[in-house]
Amino acid sequence: MRVSGDRKKWGSPSVLILLLIVAALWVAGYGLGNNNANGAGCGLADTATAGPAPPAGSEFIFVPNALCVPGLSNDVMSVLTLAPDGTFNNGPVPLVETGNEPVWAVVDPTNHFVYVTNLLDNTVSGFALDMTTGALAATPGSPYLAGVAPAAAAVDPSGTFLYVANEGSSAVSGSISGYKISPNGSLTSVPGSPFTPATGLSPQQGIAVTAGFVYVSNIVSNSVSVFSFDDTGTLTQLATSPFTLAPALNPSRSRWPWIL
Repeated sequence: MRVSGDRKKWGSPSVLILLLIVAALWVAGYGLGNNNANGAGCGLADTATAGPAPPAGSEFIFVPNALCVPGLSNDVMSVLTLAPDGTFNNGPVPLVETGNEPVWAVVDPTNHFVYVTNLLDNTVSGFALDMTTGALAATPGSPYLAGVAPAAAAVDPSGTFLYVANEGSSAVSGSISGYKISPNGSLTSVPGSPFTPATGLSPQQGIAVTAGFVYVSNIVSNSVSVFSFDDTGTLTQLATSPFTLAPALNPSRSRWPWIL
């Protein structure tokens, strides 16, 4: 889980954002949303009843619902609200439709845009966020084409680029999709995207972006691949990458090898 937003840093009328990442809700009853925006669901948001208007200083929680029932894919993201007094409710718009099997949500550093990866659609959904009401509206052109099985995603600290780790399949190597974020939140693929290095990738729910570098964990090769990127967002793998992990840190032993 990564938290975006700081009560000490952000001003009072702004509604802050708490980002909750749920990468796959595999067991019935563990989901936080519905199988679709109008159907029966499970978990905390098992109805589409809207919550109260969020008071100033509230935080929004975005929960992609990959699976609510074993074998049944979801296509929604729950939007929940945490008020300053600790009250936890459905948001004013409690469910937002995404693509098929959303598995990851990330908010840009300005807290204006939310991006969700859709594992089975090979797409990324983009939303513009109303920081006062918590309402989400699709960004122009959403959803955006990604590689095979897009999962973990991260935005660079400047809010200029979004990078997505595509897990691939038995027939397709893992890759990284890179996008430039426009002022209205729409995404444009950077040159060379999706990027598949000669050494190959097997990303598994782990990607991080710093100022100028992208890090991806590889479940099969027990390693971390590192790339630099320029002002166009184009990726270049470091000559010494990938870096092999010690056996005790083998990412194949965990579903959650997050890079923080």
